[in-house]
Amino acid sequence: MNHRGLASLAFLLSTAIAGVSGGPAHETFHVLAPITHGNLTIFPIVGGVDYDTSRFLTLDEGVRAGTVIVTEQGVVQGLLRRGQPVNRGSGAAVNQLVLINNSDRPLLLLAGEIVAGGHQDRVIGADRLVPPNSDPIDLSVFCVEPGRWVGRSGQFGSMKSQMAQPSVRVPAMAAKDQHQVWNQVAEARKAVIATSQSLVSGDFTGTITDRSGAVVPNAMITLKNNGTGQTRSTSTNNSGAFRFSLLQPGSYTLSATASGFGKVETKANVNAGLATVADVKLGVGSNSQAVEITSAAPLVQADNADLSANFDENVVGNAPNGWNDLGHAVGGTTSYAQTMAIPKVQATIDNAAGNYESIRDKLKKEGAKGAVVAINGKLVWIDLFASNDLLMRYWQKLVRSYAAESLTCSGARGQVDQKSAQEFLSRMSGSREVVETEAGIYRRAEITGDNYKVFSITALMPKTDFDVHIAKMTYDVEAGKAYQPAIMVR
Repeated sequence: MNHRGLASLAFLLSTAIAGVSGGPAHETFHVLAPITHGNLTIFPIVGGVDYDTSRFLTLDEGVRAGTVIVTEQGVVQGLLRRGQPVNRGSGAAVNQLVLINNSDRPLLLLAGEIVAGGHQDRVIGADRLVPPNSDPIDLSVFCVEPGRWVGRSGQFGSMKSQMAQPSVRVPAMAAKDQHQVWNQVAEARKAVIATSQSLVSGDFTGTITDRSGAVVPNAMITLKNNGTGQTRSTSTNNSGAFRFSLLQPGSYTLSATASGFGKVETKANVNAGLATVADVKLGVGSNSQAVEITSAAPLVQADNADLSANFDENVVGNAPNGWNDLGHAVGGTTSYAQTMAIPKVQATIDNAAGNYESIRDKLKKEGAKGAVVAINGKLVWIDLFASNDLLMRYWQKLVRSYAAESLTCSGARGQVDQKSAQEFLSRMSGSREVVETEAGIYRRAEITGDNYKVFSITALMPKTDFDVHIAKMTYDVEAGKAYQPAIMVR
């Protein structure tokens, strides 16, 4: 191992973040004032060079375009372009998948991204860059759906709405331990389910039509809590329907408008455990139309019967720390991805994330490249990218993963400030470094410090010699496991 090279890497990481004395201010990274919602606090990271990352392809983009293919081992035949070598894997393996990048752009994979399908859903265990028009590569993964080993589909899709939360990413990235991953998946699933069930809340739902009864898609709907002044917005789907979930009981004002129609406002109460139903008729050029309100409809779950089955709180609360009993409490699935896709769980996570659009707009305006994350007042995670462009492309998945993590913890909250977040950002060197290089493509480094680990991936392709992504986690090196921001929900 080239220890001189490792030392240089640690120095470069440290100076890139802390800045060199006397250097220009724009070359340093620093944190802005915190954005706090509930027990989740995010410090935007700004500064440094904003590299051109537009050429990089994300997993979601590649899967959606059909140019990135992820399969089990042994089923690659028939998916290759003429002239590509055939992977000779004998069959599916829990911790190994095969990926093909048929696009003309380099593919960026982040540790914590989830691919769903095949024999089991998996989480990617390490950041990686895959060159354009690549041969099939072996992809190191961990199972996040214990108990199932039956082919559900020939290829994998990506979990577009969320990454694995930090407590699931830690054992995959740092401990590299499948059993720890399974344990954290079970804890995370149990916590979000319990939190979703324990919230005393109601829903507001309805359909927007015109005077003839034809549905109005893409109508803009705004709901204002008359007591707090907080607002939430959405738009109607192709059936003209909308829904707001996990609302605090109280008085609300609903506003609806669409192109070519007048604005409609109406007031209604939201009650715990019930769905207020507002069927709104829009009139051309009119600012007031009749709205039918039913405030005592049973609170219904959403569209997918398999994923939206009601939870048995007693079963969830008494389930032991293991995937099997807990899995059968939720529609028979042990899948992390499917649990997070349950409509009520999704709404709980969205509520914990705060005003997503407002935060995203602020990060874009400030040119932020990353975030320092604290839960219950304890600093736990950093994601830092080479550009604002990459942060924006990943932000929805990242913030929902942070929000999911915040739901797994309860108890007394500590205090965290901008100074301590800056210090956490500045500490990037350590006592041990491990470097892995794929010549001409990427260099991946893992640095172990005092109760933390830093992971970086550097692009080595032409015109891309820069750190694409850096992740930092608090980590109990002696115990070989993640931080404990607070008591886990039971």
